[in-house]
Formats: sequence, structure tokens, C-alpha cells
Amino acid sequence: ISLSGAITSAVPVSITAGTMTVDRIVAPGLSVLGGTVLACQPSSAGQMHGLDLEVSGAIVVSADSRIDVSRLGYVAGRTTGNTTTGGATGISGGSYGGLGGTRSGAPNAVYGDYADPNDWGSSGPTGAKGGGLVRIKAATFALDGQVLANGEQATYEGSGSGGGIYVAVDTLTGRGLIQAMGGPNAGGAGGGGRVAVYAQDFTGFDVSRIQAPGGAPTDQYPGGAGTVYLRNRNSLTGTLVIDGSGGGSGWTPLGVAGTNWYQVRDVVVLRGGACHVVPEHAGLVLDFQNMLVVTNGATLQAGDLSLGGASGLQLGSGSVISLSGAITSAVPVSITA
Repeated sequence: ISLSGAITSAVPVSITAGTMTVDRIVAPGLSVLGGTVLACQPSSAGQMHGLDLEVSGAIVVSADSRIDVSRLGYVAGRTTGNTTTGGATGISGGSYGGLGGTRSGAPNAVYGDYADPNDWGSSGPTGAKGGGLVRIKAATFALDGQVLANGEQATYEGSGSGGGIYVAVDTLTGRGLIQAMGGPNAGGAGGGGRVAVYAQDFTGFDVSRIQAPGGAPTDQYPGGAGTVYLRNRNSLTGTLVIDGSGGGSGWTPLGVAGTNWYQVRDVVVLRGGACHVVPEHAGLVLDFQNMLVVTNGATLQAGDLSLGGASGLQLGSGSVISLSGAITSAVPVSITA
């Protein structure tokens, strides 16, 4: 079933087997069962499409089913704003949360809000599409299958970046996977996308299964890890995770172009040997107002760091913080290995 618009239902919707493409579902319940693939319409240079699920009750995705907007993001050298201006060039992967790898030319800049992913993944220069955008709101989400927004793999040219996934529920359960991965490549692999999950109860779900890895290289041009944001809906702050436990080992820039100061009020966890974090541009001060954890072989390379009143610094074994400037702190600094 392929719909160019929306499904609005007064009763729960159950989709069993086959593929459904639709841009929006509004219903009191949604079940995706029996090998179903639920996706949105393909995007183009003229129009973007995403998948928006607004469910007042429960969403259920069986282990053999998936919500999948992979390869449904920006096309043919396009990036945020659906433009080729600033897009990846040469043989470079697309960027979103993580920077695309580059064999030649340059990737596009990272963009978007890690706490509110509301944009699509960028394409490689010659057509490997970025991951799409899916936004899910429900009371409960029982996920034994997958929610995917992965970038497209190119054979030699740059691959697409991971896309955007936003989930806001009361309770998240299941053994499933939420992933916005950059496309792997022998040229430039795609950067990881952006994922944000808000829930009052995460206890029934393994949050390590919420991922945005950079694209792994089949040669030597990896994508950087994307961002994963986890937050209790009753809390004012959450945890930003940049996880390089797997996937590409490229760079993940933090910050916004055109500014000289970037403040993060959330806990920040940099994890894994493939995690390499830098400021978005030279001269940008990274200001961490909460706990900063650099662990399991991760690397943070920056100029100046500012640590706020609720902050602390934990540096794990094999991890690296390399600063060309200074640490300025409002509280005593304790560095714990």
C-alpha cells in the first residue's frame, strides 16, 4: 500500500505483512506485525517526505518487522534545506550528527539539534541518499523489531549519512534496535545521524541498542559517530551519548557554526575507541555544565574547555582529552581515571 498523504483512524491500526508507505499515521493504537515494513514516500530534489506517527495508545513492532526510513533522506549531493549549497563534494560521505569521511573533496558540515532531530540525513556527492526522518509519539512503545534511518552505501563514491529519529513515549520496552547509521564505503563513508528518545520508563529496553554509528570504511575513510540523546520526560536534562564502540572512527564535531561558545547542559558521555570529538570550528569553546565522561578509549580534542557549576570530569582508561588551550571551571576540578 502506497499513500501520498496520511492515515487518520478512530480505531487502532494493524498492519500485517507487506510494505506500507505513508507520511503520517494518527490513531489510538498501531501494530506493525508479520514481516511488515512501514516507511514514508521517497524524497526528491523538489520535496522531502518523512514518517510521522502520532498514537495516543500503544505502538507494537514485532521482531520480524520494522519502521524503516533508510535511504529516504536528501538526494544527490543535497544537505539541510534540501540544497546542494554546502553539500558534500568529491569522494566524501554525507554528514549529519557525525562528519562524513573523505577520500577527496570535503563533506558537508554537521547540522541539527541533538535533542530534537527534525531533519534528514545528507547525501553523498553523486547520489547515495541520506537516511530519512521518523518522529514517533505514543503512550507505550513495545519494540522487538527495528526503527531504522540508515544512510545508503555507495560502491566508491561518498555514502549517505544516517538520518533523524525522534521518539517520545511514556514507556519503552522490547528487544529491538533503534539506529541511524552512516552508509559504509570504500570512498567516504557517511557520518552517523541523530537519535533522541524521551521516555518516563526505559527499564524494559537495552539503551545500548539505541545507536547512531558512523559508516565503517571498507578502505580508510570512515564516517564519524552520530549523536544519541536519552532523557526522562520528567527531567529537565538528559544524557548525550557519542558512542564509538562500533562503526566508523571519523570525527564528531560539537557546536554551531558562527559562534565562539557552545554550552551543553546535559550529561555528556563519549565512549569507545572509534569516538573522536572536536569543536565544530577552531576557536570554539566547549562549555559543559554537567558531567563529562570520556571512556573506553574515546578521544576529545579541543582548544578551551569550560566546566560549569554542576560539572565533573571522568576520564576512563585508554581515553584521551587533548587541549591546546585551558580548562576554566566554576568548581574544583576532579579528574578520575
